Amino acid sequence: MDVLVQGNSEEQEERLYSSELRDIERYSLGNQLRYGYFGRDASTQTDVIELPRVKELSEVTCTLLEDMKAVKSDLEYKHKFLQTDYEEKLQQHSLFLYMRINEKVLDLERQHKEKVAVLRKSFQQQLCDGLAVLRASYKKYYSRKEEKDQSSGSTKAGRLHELINEVQEKNAMIDYLSAQLKEYETSLQPYEDPEKELLAHENEKLKDEIDTLHVDIERLSDCLDCKDKQLGLSLQTMKEKAENDQITINKLVAENENLKRDLHVEKDAGRSKLKKLKEEMEKEIQSMQTSSKKTKAETLPEFLRRKYSNTFAMQVKNGEQELLGQLEGVQRIEKQQRKQIESLRKQLDRTIRMWEKKFDILKQSFHAIKDEMFLRQMLQRQAATLHHASVSYTFDMPAAFHGKAPVGDGLGMPSYSSEMPLVAYLLLTLNLILVLDLPSKLRQPLMMMLSMQQDQMFPHPKNPKYCLKMRKKRR
Repeated sequence: MDVLVQGNSEEQEERLYSSELRDIERYSLGNQLRYGYFGRDASTQTDVIELPRVKELSEVTCTLLEDMKAVKSDLEYKHKFLQTDYEEKLQQHSLFLYMRINEKVLDLERQHKEKVAVLRKSFQQQLCDGLAVLRASYKKYYSRKEEKDQSSGSTKAGRLHELINEVQEKNAMIDYLSAQLKEYETSLQPYEDPEKELLAHENEKLKDEIDTLHVDIERLSDCLDCKDKQLGLSLQTMKEKAENDQITINKLVAENENLKRDLHVEKDAGRSKLKKLKEEMEKEIQSMQTSSKKTKAETLPEFLRRKYSNTFAMQVKNGEQELLGQLEGVQRIEKQQRKQIESLRKQLDRTIRMWEKKFDILKQSFHAIKDEMFLRQMLQRQAATLHHASVSYTFDMPAAFHGKAPVGDGLGMPSYSSEMPLVAYLLLTLNLILVLDLPSKLRQPLMMMLSMQQDQMFPHPKNPKYCLKMRKKRR
């Protein structure tokens, strides 16, 4: 029975083994092909054991691809989010600037209207004063005339004739004053200015110049960005060089210290060897003295001492020469390392000085930019000052009137018709602000051009050419 059980168990094990072999052979038919008698003579290079590793690698690659897709989707989402956020901020800033410009324009229009209203009130007051002066002068004149007539006792016919003449003169005076009032009303009303076309043409030119200045500013900003990037890259390279130099210096110092330690160790080893040799020689001499006879004891120690002393001296000399050679080599290495360290220090000093100069230049340019920004803010905060306008006039009185004419020539300010439009004023202020953002080389010629244009568009009342022009217009 035991034999049968053992036989069945062996058959079962053989069946399991054959089934496992069949399962293994299913993976690749190439494993069955052989052209030799050894196990390494298989036709394929892959073994059955390597198949599960390949499966694991394929699974890992699939997971990595899925992770890559997820990362790409996250990056695209973040990019879109940042782009939308940037566009929203740009819109908000543009709206803020638009509202601010509109508020400035409204403030300027309001100030302009207030000044025009003040000028109208002043003209009306001057008219009232002039009429009051005329009334008083007429009253004085006719009171004196009546006194003269009463004293002379002229006839009624003569008085009637004189009264008729006086009535005619009054009617003529009234007509003259009404015509003058109409002229003043028409002068107060805005009329077509012949200089509008010239101003519009100049405004177009100024707009073109503003566009060119914007292009130049963008180009300069791009150049500055490129220079900043180049400076950053050069700084990084210099830092890396300095770090590498420091690492090399540290390595050289460590090597020097190691060499010194090796020298000390070798010196100590040589000294210990010398001590051992001395001790051995002394022991041998003592043993020879005890073993030899008394007769030979007198001759042998001297011979041995001479022999061993010569060998000992030769060994000491050889050891000293070797140590001296090693010391000279170490000193040469130290000199070379010191030279390298000095050269590296000089390079570091040069680079540090160069970068200090560059940073000083950058600081100076930064201070100049700050000053320009301060001037720009001050110009924006200052209120736009417009020229005051006034009208001067004279009376052409009749022959019978002998009163005093009004003294003076108005307020001594330019007329309302000579003022420039509000749009041109705004464009000129914008040009000034843009010129302040430019560097000093470009700023000076542009400031000269703008000052010439300002003199043409804003004539000063104290200028003699401007005074002659205004007198011709008044006549």
